[in-house]
Amino acid sequence: MMKKYIIAGVIIALLLCTSVIILIPSTDAYTLDNPLWNGLSIASNEFKLSYTTISELGNIAGNSIVFIIGPCRQPSEYEVEVLKGYVQAGGHLILMDEYGYVNNFIKSLGLNANITGKLLRDPLYFWRSSALP
Repeated sequence: MMKKYIIAGVIIALLLCTSVIILIPSTDAYTLDNPLWNGLSIASNEFKLSYTTISELGNIAGNSIVFIIGPCRQPSEYEVEVLKGYVQAGGHLILMDEYGYVNNFIKSLGLNANITGKLLRDPLYFWRSSALP
C-alpha cells in the first residue's frame, strides 16, 4: 500500500515540475520568449522575429533586418566576412553591444564609430537620472 503512495507522489512531483518548466517563461536576457524588461517577447510576437545563425545569412532576403543583441565575444574573421557580405548585399544590420565586442566589425565596414562600454546618458528626457539604465 505504501509503495502505491510513493509512486503516486513521484508521478505528481514530476508532473508539477514539468508544468512549472513549461509555464514559467524564460528570463534569459534578450531572448525572444522573455516577457520581462530585458526580453524581446513583445517584439517577437509583433514583428514575427526568429533566430538565425551566421551560416544562414546568405539565405535571408536582402530587405530583411538582422539584430545582433548583446554579443558575448568578438566575432570571428569568418563571421565578420559573412556579416559584411550580408550588409553589402543590401541587408540591414542593427548592432546592440554594451562592451565593444563588435568594434572590429564596425571598423571593417569603414565606419567611424565605436562602442566604449561607458554608461549611456540621456540628459534631455531622463527619468530619475540621466545615467541609464
